Amino acid sequence: MLKLYERTSRTPLYQALGLFVTIVLAIEFLLTTPLIAESQVSLSIQPNSLEIPLIRNEYGQGRFYIELFVSNVTNLKSFKLSLIVNGDILSTTDDQGWYGDPTSWSGGGTSHGGTGYGSYRISDYQLRDPISGSGVLLKYWFVPKSIGITQVQLKEVEFRDSTGNLIPVIVNNGVVEVVLYDGFMQAKYEALETDYVDVKTNYETLSNVHDELLLTYDNLQSKYESLNSDYETLNSTYISNAASYTSLKSEHLSLESEHLSLESAYAQVKLENTQLAQGLTEVNERNKIIMVLLYALIGLAAVLVCIALVLIIRNRRFSKRS
Repeated sequence: MLKLYERTSRTPLYQALGLFVTIVLAIEFLLTTPLIAESQVSLSIQPNSLEIPLIRNEYGQGRFYIELFVSNVTNLKSFKLSLIVNGDILSTTDDQGWYGDPTSWSGGGTSHGGTGYGSYRISDYQLRDPISGSGVLLKYWFVPKSIGITQVQLKEVEFRDSTGNLIPVIVNNGVVEVVLYDGFMQAKYEALETDYVDVKTNYETLSNVHDELLLTYDNLQSKYESLNSDYETLNSTYISNAASYTSLKSEHLSLESEHLSLESAYAQVKLENTQLAQGLTEVNERNKIIMVLLYALIGLAAVLVCIALVLIIRNRRFSKRS
């Protein structure tokens, strides 16, 4: 990766030099990095690497196939190609193996070509209908002949669309290795044994994890049952409290109604008491006036009695003198 130039406390000369070096490296990176074309058409051998055991007998064991896989093609109508292998190591399963087996994706068509020692050439293949997208174009069947490694090469590949225009295509070759059956099976056995050990180790690990999870589950189940019991108790208490609350609320409403009634009665009594107090005040005022008048009459009566006594005494004195 390129590291972008960073500002430092260096002098402007060093900064300019660092920036120049960064630009040069960036240009070199862009020039030496190939541009990847989007949706580029390609023809590939699949699988690109294959190991086959050497098995040949009257039952035809050891027969295998490779596929010619097309990617990102548009309106492919015809093609030609040559498939080259080492004829000492591989051969097709019949004399007409040069044309391959079409697939449901490619649809097949009419073809012309021929075969040689390890060479299978299609000089012209006209597809029934143009095809687009990605898929298996042809499938080639082979049988191993001897131990060894052979390149599976595609040469002289040419794609054309329905109007005859050439379609650029990239070719990706493959490799087939034919090995001894015992060695192949031993390798498979060792691989399977390794997989078995890995699976066994994973199983033991998972078994331990399972036991731990089971123990955790039992603990959680016990806690759940305890919490569920607590919940049932709390729910029962809640229902009881809810009933009590409803009863108390009803009593509260009744008492509140009585309170309002008593407040109204109190207000009425208070009003009557106020009116009675006003009446008593008036009576007291009248009584005071009556007492004053009574005291005045008593005083007047006393005066009159005194006057009467004085007159009686004077009359008696006059009577004695005469």
